[in-house]
Amino acid sequence: MRLLHLADLHLDSPMRGLSAHEGAPDTAASCTREAFEAAVRFALEEDVSLVVIVGDVYDGDWQDVSTGMFFARQLALLRGGGIPAVVISGNHDAASRITRQITLPKGTSVLSTKMPETVVFAELGVAVHGQGFATREVTENLAANYPPALPDLINIGLLHTSLAGHPDHDSYAACSAQDLERLGYDYWALGHIHIRGRACDGLPAFYSGCIQGRSVRECGPHGGLLVELERGDEPTVEPVNFDVLRWSTAEVDCTSVETLDDLLKRARSTLGGLLSDADGLPVACRLRLAGETPLHNWLLAESEQLRAELVLAANDVAADMLWLGGVSTATRPLRKGGAARDPELVRALEAVVEDERTGKELDGALDELLARIPSELLDAAGPLAWLADRDAARERVIDLGRARLSTDLDVASAGRGV
Repeated sequence: MRLLHLADLHLDSPMRGLSAHEGAPDTAASCTREAFEAAVRFALEEDVSLVVIVGDVYDGDWQDVSTGMFFARQLALLRGGGIPAVVISGNHDAASRITRQITLPKGTSVLSTKMPETVVFAELGVAVHGQGFATREVTENLAANYPPALPDLINIGLLHTSLAGHPDHDSYAACSAQDLERLGYDYWALGHIHIRGRACDGLPAFYSGCIQGRSVRECGPHGGLLVELERGDEPTVEPVNFDVLRWSTAEVDCTSVETLDDLLKRARSTLGGLLSDADGLPVACRLRLAGETPLHNWLLAESEQLRAELVLAANDVAADMLWLGGVSTATRPLRKGGAARDPELVRALEAVVEDERTGKELDGALDELLARIPSELLDAAGPLAWLADRDAARERVIDLGRARLSTDLDVASAGRGV
């Protein structure tokens, strides 16, 4: 039988951070719906036997009833094609969080949040076992109460879980590989972790990942898994992409770049590469500038103009397909440095930043600042990641001061053609 494994639809979730991308369309908010529509079309066209959706169908309580109506409409299309669907809830759409309800079409089974439940599809020779989340924070091992595999059937387990833990996701319904293995299921369809892949070596347990990346933290292709199952055999698992917007990050090597025009030429090449790797989808991206360059001081001192120039470069590459958000500068000055307007003032700046009392004041100001900044801007891919590192933050203060006091580049010329 052919199974389409989906999870983490997060229907109507906003594309976090997309407002920072100059020219991004308002319709980007519909990306999660369009991705699920693509998955349903795929199931109908490819003669899939069964669709499972393993938690976080919704991003939270509905803003209005249209969210539930959309989901029900897509399930009705599956039913019209003779494809049953089995759904469990996760931490985002736990029973305690969803205050509205809408009748789902026949052919859809929503498994219990109170105890493990089994649905048998005799015509397919399949048994599906699972339990949804009653509350957002499920800390108990749900898998411990799942029933053993039913004989003479293909057994599929649905579980929204972080397993033994994941650095980028909260720990919910934690369990071990041994907990899953002892049940003897032919396939474990997992949700919660937004990256596709095998969850445990030697065990037929897979995450399908989220159906659509929703921020720069979820770069690359997203969708689901097409699974070929026969009783007692190793499953054949194939990733299938359903996303309609691709998130990307890239580094622009600014080594030895001497003018802004040269930098923009390299940036256009990098942005073009992102677009060519995106399977024909529009791209929202962030850039990181790196390398040793005489432009270093100008890049730090004129960050607003720099971003504007890079946005225009993205427009040159593909104005309707490529949107640039954050730009982070991680370049270094040339080792020989430039002539300082006042060398004594530069040394004084360095001494102040390194002073113990000043350091404590900076740390206090930094703590207050960090408390107000969204976490996605501070993670490893975020444009403000350097703020989370105290040493890096202090060094950036010195760099900015040096940039303002340096004469190794005429800032007023914007670095063009000199």
